[in-house]
Amino acid sequence: MIGPFSVRYFHVPPYLSRKRIGSFLGFSLKNLGFRRGRLHVVFMEHLKDMNRRYFGKNRDTNVIVFPWKEKKYFPGGDFLGEIYLGLKQIARDKRLGTEAAALFLLGHALLHLKGYGDGSEKENIAMHRKNNALLEKWKRNIS
Repeated sequence: MIGPFSVRYFHVPPYLSRKRIGSFLGFSLKNLGFRRGRLHVVFMEHLKDMNRRYFGKNRDTNVIVFPWKEKKYFPGGDFLGEIYLGLKQIARDKRLGTEAAALFLLGHALLHLKGYGDGSEKENIAMHRKNNALLEKWKRNIS
């Protein structure tokens, strides 16, 4: 439990800190206006098969988000969705480092859960700025 949020983690690699991930998720969920909810975060080596199956893209990717919009089918209607992170793609991000890249992608995923899009260049830039601001605010909060 992270305050009013419940996050289930699957396959977290030992080189990532669950404590820091949980801290960032709890902070970010509150700051994005979520009041409560449950979330699944799944770490996988590759997301290529999922990307092909669900989005028709035959390439690996770093994050896939499935927002849960069918509240009427879930008791209490508090399931927010699922976030899948591709570890091989995260490891390739040399400018941020593994943990920072994972946190950045979690922020990106939460913005998608909140309804932000990144289909156009304008949306992508706005989402990137919002994500960076969220990370900076969290870093100031934990220091």
